[in-house]
Amino acid sequence: MELKWENDKTEWEQDGFVILAEFVPDYGLLYSEIFNELSPERRTEYDNDEWHYGGIVVSVAKRLPNLKGDKWTKRRGDIVLAEESLWGIESDSSDEYFSLVAQELASEAIEEAQQTLKDLTA
Repeated sequence: MELKWENDKTEWEQDGFVILAEFVPDYGLLYSEIFNELSPERRTEYDNDEWHYGGIVVSVAKRLPNLKGDKWTKRRGDIVLAEESLWGIESDSSDEYFSLVAQELASEAIEEAQQTLKDLTA
């Protein structure tokens, strides 16, 4: 499934859960082992802030329905049940690659979320 990424985020529903995936920049960590393997051109692009490393973070949640009541309880909310992430991804990777990683992480996180729900309702 091709996901639509907007502002480094995408959201979809799967197996009764709301899935939020986001590319999160990681400017503070230098991946020295990876960085040393970069071509000189790629290092220059990195130095010029043309790309950076980061991670895909996937959150799996149950969405609460709109609540009736006063002005404080009329909004929707999500209860995050599980998260998975993968780091060391280049920011200029394709949306197709981001989507592949996000979906793989979502599959793992959904299993964890299902177990969490069982534990909560046991």
